Amino acid sequence: MSKNYILALCTAFILVISTLIFIIFFQETRHQGHLYVNVSGGLATATLGSYHLDSFPLVNFTAPVGTYPFTLKTDTFETTFPVTLTAGTATIIDWQIGTTLPTSSGLLYELQSLDNHQTQLTVKSLPDQALTEIDYDQQNSQITPFNLDNLSAGEHSLTLNLPGYTSLTAPFTLTPGYHLTITANLAQKQ
Repeated sequence: MSKNYILALCTAFILVISTLIFIIFFQETRHQGHLYVNVSGGLATATLGSYHLDSFPLVNFTAPVGTYPFTLKTDTFETTFPVTLTAGTATIIDWQIGTTLPTSSGLLYELQSLDNHQTQLTVKSLPDQALTEIDYDQQNSQITPFNLDNLSAGEHSLTLNLPGYTSLTAPFTLTPGYHLTITANLAQKQ
């Protein structure tokens, strides 16, 4: 075999392997979801399925898409709830630790892509039946749970109020082509 033939064969082999590695990496990242977790007010550890999450704020943790049990443990309580990671989007958990689980509050933001360029919003609360104002507009208040599909894209805020619970205000951004679900865990007043 000539030297040029061997060099061309090696070059072709390297190009094929590089292309395969790129395709595998691209396919892997296309099927990954991103998780951001912020925990304040105390020390905690968390798990997402079999993944251990021990330092907060946790920025851009990636895992395969799917629904996982998210468990948050403190010295005084443990709570578990489902968290869905979707491809190419970020799921955000923002938790404020109280002295007990009922006096703790948390927000879960989950995105799902739509087949159109609309914006959709779903707001849930635990417990439900919270009076919710969007952008501090009392005339357009809703009771949780509710869905909206006529809210403009961009930055907004919502405030949830329920007798016996601490008021909770949450900023959010609606992006064309995505359905945002916000789940608010309300803290009991002490």
